[in-house]
Amino acid sequence: MSRAAASPSPPLTPSAWDDVVARYLEALRLTHYAPDTVHVRGLYLKYFTAWAEARGIAQPEDVTRAVLERYQRWLYHYRKRTGAPLSVWSQHGRLVAVKGRCRWLTKQRALPANPAAELELPRVTARRLPQPLTDAEITEVLAHAEPTTPIGLRDRA
Repeated sequence: MSRAAASPSPPLTPSAWDDVVARYLEALRLTHYAPDTVHVRGLYLKYFTAWAEARGIAQPEDVTRAVLERYQRWLYHYRKRTGAPLSVWSQHGRLVAVKGRCRWLTKQRALPANPAAELELPRVTARRLPQPLTDAEITEVLAHAEPTTPIGLRDRA
């Protein structure tokens, strides 16, 4: 059979997951979320979508509280290629993205109730800024700077 006579392949249509994620990210843009926030949320929702589809959850509307709790447990036990677990901040960020999508779907009346409403996020601790140097430490740093060299002059400044 010739190439011209072959029937054209059906156009690729986005999955229900892709459509919902795209519309949610557009809603974030319309409400002036930072571009980096929109990008990261999209990435985290892509991870969740892959996880859900691998478990036979075909539609975003099929997500229940039990599914979200299962995902949260999976994130806790997940290991990166290095063998290290995901940080608490990373787990938290991924769940915030999923929780936001569920809240948005509820507001759009695509879900009768928000399955993530009572989901407890991992507890994250505030990151502390480094403490300023003491007077003694400043004096020690300045004593080691050699003002006759460009680097030492820079360090002294």
